[in-house]
Amino acid sequence: SSTYQLNTQTLFTSLTSNVSSAEFLNATMGAFAFDTVRGLFMCRGNVSLESCQQCVVNATRRLLSECALASA
Repeated sequence: SSTYQLNTQTLFTSLTSNVSSAEFLNATMGAFAFDTVRGLFMCRGNVSLESCQQCVVNATRRLLSECALASA
């Protein structure tokens, strides 16, 4: 795996593990411009935290499966 891919996986792990304690998260992984990835989520006030968490988990899984070969 490339550094970019590892940073993407680390970012998604950070997003999915923090959705249970935060309604908003903005995260950046990577030390250099060419391998940096950024992500965020924001839970709407009228959506339960559990629903938001499941949405973030599903989104990151889908991105990993459908964009497996994508890079910067």
